[in-house]
Amino acid sequence: MRSAILFSALAGVVLGHGGPTGALGNAKTTTNADNIMYHGSLSSDTVTGSIDIVAGPAGNGLSYSLKLTKAPTNVGALSYYIATSSVKVGASCDALGGVFDPYVRGADPVCETDDPATCRVGDLSGKYGTLRVTSTGTGTKSFSDFYTSSTIGDFAFVGNRSIVISDSTNKAHACANFLRMEM
Repeated sequence: MRSAILFSALAGVVLGHGGPTGALGNAKTTTNADNIMYHGSLSSDTVTGSIDIVAGPAGNGLSYSLKLTKAPTNVGALSYYIATSSVKVGASCDALGGVFDPYVRGADPVCETDDPATCRVGDLSGKYGTLRVTSTGTGTKSFSDFYTSSTIGDFAFVGNRSIVISDSTNKAHACANFLRMEM
C-alpha cells in the first residue's frame, strides 16, 4: 500500500503533473480593462509585421493578434515570446533577458500546452503553438492568453516588455516594444 502511494506521488512529480511548476506557483489568471491596447511594430531585415494586444473575452486575460507581412520561408515555423525587458535603442533582440518568467518556472520541463498555467508567462508559442510561415513569407496567429496582463503593477504585466520572433535555432529575427494606446 505504501509503495503504491509513494509511486503515485513520485509519478506526479516526475511527469510534472499535480503541482505547481514555478518556484512561486503556477501562473494566475488576470482581468484587464477593455479600453487599453498595446501595439508592437516588427521591422528587421528578415521579418516585418505587427502585434496587437487587447483585453481578452469578458476582460479575462489578453487577446493577441500577430501578423507577419515578411518572414523567411526557409526556417520552418517561428517561435514568439514576451521578453523580460524592452528593446533599448541600438540593442540587439538577443539582449532582452530571455522569456518573461515572473513565477520562476524555467524552461524545463517543457511547457504543458494542455495546461498553460504551468508554462512561463511569456512563452506564448510554447502555450499556443508556433507560427507557420506561408510560401509567400507571411503568417498570422491569434489567441487569448489568460495569464498575461495589461494592468500596470500586476505581476504578469506585459506593457513594459517586448515581443521576440525567433527560429528553431533560437536565432532572433525581430523584436518590438509594446506601445500603449487608448481605445
